[in-house]
Amino acid sequence: VLHMSDYESAGQRLSPVDRCLAWFDKGTISNLITFVLMVLGIILAAIYDDEKVDRSSWLVSRCIRATGLFGFAGGVTNWLAIKMLFDRIPFLIGSGVITKQFKEIRENVKRVVLNTFFDPEFMGPYLENKADELMTSFDLEGKINEILQSPMVDAVLDSKLADLAARPEGMMLQMMGVTSESLKPLIKPFVTNLGDDIIPLLRQSFAPGKMLNAEKIRAQVDSLMTAKLQELTPQKVKELMEHMIKKHLGWLIVWGNVFGGLIGLITELASSASSSSPSPLPPV
Repeated sequence: VLHMSDYESAGQRLSPVDRCLAWFDKGTISNLITFVLMVLGIILAAIYDDEKVDRSSWLVSRCIRATGLFGFAGGVTNWLAIKMLFDRIPFLIGSGVITKQFKEIRENVKRVVLNTFFDPEFMGPYLENKADELMTSFDLEGKINEILQSPMVDAVLDSKLADLAARPEGMMLQMMGVTSESLKPLIKPFVTNLGDDIIPLLRQSFAPGKMLNAEKIRAQVDSLMTAKLQELTPQKVKELMEHMIKKHLGWLIVWGNVFGGLIGLITELASSASSSSPSPLPPV
């Protein structure tokens, strides 16, 4: 069964028929059933109002009336309690508790998320394991070797050799018959093989386990959630809580009807039994 809050949160406009159907959840249907029982019991009790004429019909009518009355009272009371959680009702102290306490709700949401999913004792080992998996999957050696053998490195090497040729040291090498073209085949293998020696140093200098600090990540998440939760107005907090729990609170109304009806039935049976028991004989 769809609820009004589902449509309102989605920004949809409902036709009068759809709006009526959206209200018919299990709690409303249960209240209607007990209301019908109550009305039926009142009518039957008015018809069979004389216990001496037809006691069985009199008792059944009173039991139906008590079951409907107590059940309807229990369901309506629970419905009103649920209503008071989300909306302010005039002259009812304590109503609208969610909109009144929306700041505390925001802080509790943040606290629960941080303490549950970003606990430093859990995040520390987790991040270290994930950092090692990340480095393994990243294939650092392959990436560095690919870069060193790429045309971009060739262009950088040509540029540096051209700069060297323009300096006095380069001119001295040219006077000795050493040109940039003859130097490049000698330097290129040295540069490409340099990656095998650099990679272990990079792993030691940029250990992912040290870079991913649990406390810093928690602080960043805390700052992010604090900024984001400031956007939650009382109305948005109310809609959020309604979307999460209100559709399940209909069972409170149903069980209010059930237990209220049972109490009414037991009360009526006990009252009828005591009224029908013979009174003690007066002393002689």
